[in-house]
This record gives sequence, C-alpha cells and structure tokens, in this order.
Amino acid sequence: MKNKFLTIGAVLVLAAQPMLAGATAVVDAQNVASSAGKSPSPASQNPVLLLAQQGQGQGQGQGQGQGQSQGQSQSNAGSESNNTNQNTNQNENRNRNRNENHGDVGPAALAAITAKAVTNPDHVCFYDAPSLGGPKFCVVPGSQATTSPAGWNDRVSSIEIVGKATVRVCTDADFAGTCEVYEESVSALPKNLDNAISSWSVD
Repeated sequence: MKNKFLTIGAVLVLAAQPMLAGATAVVDAQNVASSAGKSPSPASQNPVLLLAQQGQGQGQGQGQGQGQSQGQSQSNAGSESNNTNQNTNQNENRNRNRNENHGDVGPAALAAITAKAVTNPDHVCFYDAPSLGGPKFCVVPGSQATTSPAGWNDRVSSIEIVGKATVRVCTDADFAGTCEVYEESVSALPKNLDNAISSWSVD
C-alpha cells in the first residue's frame, strides 16, 4: 500500500511540473513588465494565449507567402501564353502571305500591298534607284514572288529592311540564277544583282 501511494505521488509531481513551469513563466513576464513600469499583457498572463498568437502569426505569414507565390506564377503563365499567341499569329500571317505569289499582281494591287506593309513594324521595300531612291514597293515577312511584279523585273537597285526581316533575291525566276541573302538594308546592290532581280522572298 505504501508503494502505491508513493507511485501516485510521483505521478502527481510529474504532472504538476509543466503547470509550475508555466506559472513561473507568467511570474517572470509580470516581473519584467512591472520593472518596466508597464502592465503585463494578456498574452504574458496566459501562456496558452501566447502560443495561440504565435501560431496565428506563423499561419498568416505562410498564407501571404503562398498567395504571393501563386499570384506571380499565374502572372508568368499569362505572359508566356500571350507570347505564344503572338508568335502563332505571326507565323499564320507569314504562311498566309506565302500562299500569295506577288509576282502575279498588277500595279494597283502592288500599291495596296505596299500601303499595308509600311504600317507593319517588320517589312522590306525594293527601290528603283540606289540609296533607297525612286519608286518602290514594300512587302511583309512571309511574302515571295517567283517572278517580279508587273513592271519590276530587272529594275531593283536598293533594298530597305525595316525591323526583323531577311530577304533573298535571285537573278532568275523561281529563285534560280545568282542569289543573295540580306539581313540589313542595301543602299546599292552589287553589279551582278543591280537591275537584275527576277524573283525574291522575305522571311
């Protein structure tokens, strides 16, 4: 019987230790507050409330961090989607133009094509004279002509490239003969190409 009472007493002592530690923490907090001339806060009087407030602060911080991260990820995904759509539209426009052989058009249609092309940030203009002078016609990337448009065979002397575009010119129809590729404007074509272009493509 005596051993039983001793065992129960030991259990009670162990159970009381956390409560004594909490009471000691409260007393210490109250003593600190009193020495500073301030009243102890409710959180310092109640260790459970203090732990709850700490848990709430951690939860808010994690929630804000996750929300900002998710928002940034969605924004990046939206930007990538917009860029993909723009690239797709540009490729579709180029493919659509590629199906139109501008060598078949007359002066009126070529003038309309030129008026529309110069409004595009990327386009190429072919000039009758050196130094980008004289009459001209312009097209957008994706255009081609297996034969020069009416009135422009063996006539081009300079080429203007605006924005991002590459032009290939050849001395014979159907991209035959002597060909050259340019990525920058040419104020004067070399002698073997000057007034000798019969087909071209723009990418």
